[in-house]
Amino acid sequence: MQDMILSSADSVEFQLKQGGTLVLKETYSPANGSIRIGGLDKVVDTCLYGDLKEEGGQDHLSASFGFFVDGTSILTQTLYASHQHNTFDTSGAKMILTHGTVDVCRPGVPHPLTFLASATAKLYNKADQEINSTSVGGVTAYTENCDPEQLFPTNYYQGAYILFTCGGDWLKTFIDQREYPDATSFLFLNMYDAPEVLSTKVALQVKPQSTDDIGTSYGEDRKYHIEQNDEYTADSGALYTRAEYAQWRDLVMSRKVQVLWDGRWLPIIVTKTNYSHTMRKGSFGGVGFSFRMARQRDNGMITL
Repeated sequence: MQDMILSSADSVEFQLKQGGTLVLKETYSPANGSIRIGGLDKVVDTCLYGDLKEEGGQDHLSASFGFFVDGTSILTQTLYASHQHNTFDTSGAKMILTHGTVDVCRPGVPHPLTFLASATAKLYNKADQEINSTSVGGVTAYTENCDPEQLFPTNYYQGAYILFTCGGDWLKTFIDQREYPDATSFLFLNMYDAPEVLSTKVALQVKPQSTDDIGTSYGEDRKYHIEQNDEYTADSGALYTRAEYAQWRDLVMSRKVQVLWDGRWLPIIVTKTNYSHTMRKGSFGGVGFSFRMARQRDNGMITL
């Protein structure tokens, strides 16, 4: 959001409302015959955020904001959360809130996609023939689990890709039918603060470690206040497009990430990243990163 410039010789009262809720109310005085109101993007940013879930309405991802001067409305605008610039969407017109226009899914693995309106999902085979279709999304920001096994339970295994269309936007999702017994899935908020899932192709590596205090008791050194903070290392495996790379970059930069562990989504903290930029025959190599389990407070207790 750009700064607002108001030409005025008098002090004005400026208000910002999210729906009917007053977010900001301040009085400004002119300097050199004008009033500059800046920093509104930071204020609005605190009001817009996505919920980390596989499916359901995103009640806080978008909202209508009203701008008022001395009680008179000067602008009404519907705004959406977006924390970074998307190089694949220079016009800012994406209706399917993911980084690029191509991605990959796996049957039986959650594949949440967030749509800003009602959308259509069409299943195609390798000969580019449509074999099934269904409706996804909703009236406003809505996250749908687009796992092909869930969208097309009767014939997903015949599909090569799914084409999602929403308004003038589209997304082509290739279906990877191969099995990865050691794969690990991560649920995260992408650059639009919308949930996505990415899965590795290889097993995690773990480095047991902890922090502690060492003290002396009766002439013998001992450990006290031991805290487990094992470090896990994940690798995306080979990537073949810039869009895939951009998605993994979203994951390691995300403010909120969870790992699927024994059937539950557990919060993690990404601690280190290892970007690989080697390009051989169109391959980006892979993206590696390390993480630790986040501490959680549950019923007054902190657990790992």
